Amino acid sequence: MNRFLVLAVLLLLAAPVAAADDDLMALDRSFSAAVARDGLPAAYLAYLAEDAADFGAGNMPPLYGRAAYEASVRAGHAENPPGSSLVWSPEHMRLSADRTMGAVDGTWTYTGPPPKNGAKPFVLTGHYLRVWHKDAAGAWKIADEMATTDTPPKP
Repeated sequence: MNRFLVLAVLLLLAAPVAAADDDLMALDRSFSAAVARDGLPAAYLAYLAEDAADFGAGNMPPLYGRAAYEASVRAGHAENPPGSSLVWSPEHMRLSADRTMGAVDGTWTYTGPPPKNGAKPFVLTGHYLRVWHKDAAGAWKIADEMATTDTPPKP
């Protein structure tokens, strides 16, 4: 009887952690869907914390703070070309003990716009790490993000 009671208490204590894990993974998936629906700049600005750091996937300097990302958008450096797509799939996550910060990592795929000559569009793949934190209102925001680009396969 005592073992059953201890097991029941442990299961009840573990349940909120699993729900929070699922919510953060779902949030990362909905962020990917927002990029497909609304475009990269609008989606990022909706999820980006004021003091976020975006380290990109290489070939660009890091962006420190929302204002730097907004300047990048105004300069035309943040939008993907028409006809292209960027999607990612979260695979793992960690959550802080107080459930105010979490990290999600997974894979991303960028497919370029279809070439005019009918050839296949180029595809880039890689991995990402995104750190989320809850703001003062309790909303999850992107605190930090970094990505890597896989080596392209040899033709």
